[in-house]
Amino acid sequence: MYSGVPGQWSAWWLSPDGEKQSWGIIPSKYKVEEELLLKRNLSDIDSDGGRRMSTSTRRSFFKRRKGGRSSSRDSKELASYSDVASFYSDTETGPLVENQISSYIRVEKFDYVQTRPVLIVGPLADAVANKLISDQPHKFVRCQPDFLEGNMAALEAGMIENTFVDFRRRGNHYECTSFNAIRDISNQNQHCILDVHIGSVERLHQNNIFPIVLLIKFKSFKQIKEVKDPRYNAEKMNQKDAKNIFELTNKLETEYTHVISDVIQASANFMLMCTQIVTKIEQEQNKTLWVPTGTIW
Repeated sequence: MYSGVPGQWSAWWLSPDGEKQSWGIIPSKYKVEEELLLKRNLSDIDSDGGRRMSTSTRRSFFKRRKGGRSSSRDSKELASYSDVASFYSDTETGPLVENQISSYIRVEKFDYVQTRPVLIVGPLADAVANKLISDQPHKFVRCQPDFLEGNMAALEAGMIENTFVDFRRRGNHYECTSFNAIRDISNQNQHCILDVHIGSVERLHQNNIFPIVLLIKFKSFKQIKEVKDPRYNAEKMNQKDAKNIFELTNKLETEYTHVISDVIQASANFMLMCTQIVTKIEQEQNKTLWVPTGTIW
């Protein structure tokens, strides 16, 4: 409460380095969470034809997208959610809480001297990653997964013991992204290109790894269809896949805004989009890093 008005806080706008710049009034934590909850409920009603989408429905939707076939590789690359979400959804202590509403969090300045990993999500993320690695192999390196042959016990142990960040099933084996593989690349002053579920970013934070997370976003699904570079994205996307990707991108932006470093406003020019992303990675690498230390109350 500020000046006797419920739902308002007094606050300072800080520079990236933490210096006070301007003072003003902001909505309180509870007011923000109330509005976010209302917005989420309205969004669920719209996306489910007038019915509120339950937690189990959302989870099953992502599982269907992960396992389904598509004529376009790009429709799968955005929706290829790993099994780590379902792994934690079955545990009471898992860090992935779908109904959690994020508002304000407490942060502190963190002296992070290592080269930060990079996670690119959204339409054509794989194509962009491939181009970065191809054009600048000295700067960008793909994180190579470890392989486990259907050993679920070892997989669960690796997740619980923080050996693995994320995993996905490939036929009769699992591809696992390990913390050590990411650190090894960062220690060589190279950006590790990640291929993990965006929900795994919080696991990385818990282990003092702070990736640059960039979301590629287009103005419309028609614009996604127009992008084509045969060297990196030979398949032409159909209208249905483009619509699905566009809608899912908006959902990702809403649900994971707290871990996204920046949104890349893309266009049909693939080369320009890649240049934008390289420039943004350089900017984020040089920025002061503020890391979460807990909630406010």
